[in-house]
Amino acid sequence: MFTGKAKEKFDSWYNSDKVDNNHPNIIDFVDYPLSMKWGVIQDFGDSLGYSVWTLPIHINRAIGLSELLGYGYHLNGDCDDEFDSRQEARTAAIEKLNSLINKL
Repeated sequence: MFTGKAKEKFDSWYNSDKVDNNHPNIIDFVDYPLSMKWGVIQDFGDSLGYSVWTLPIHINRAIGLSELLGYGYHLNGDCDDEFDSRQEARTAAIEKLNSLINKL
């Protein structure tokens, strides 16, 4: 998921007192599905000043009727909206976040 400097920063942040780790983990973070990791990753991004989120992309067909075209992500104003699923958009957003952190 995260590599290099981003992994070091994530591990340090996740194991710090800034995160609510008062509850014992049943399984390791890496073993959770992406949908369960997503909120933690968003909080991590927030801690570094990155706003990262995904959204459905719709086209309006009529008043009160729209069609889902796909999914996209936004990361501090950078966006990409050509994904077939929310999971694909999340994965792309995480890869982009990883890249940005590693460039610091």
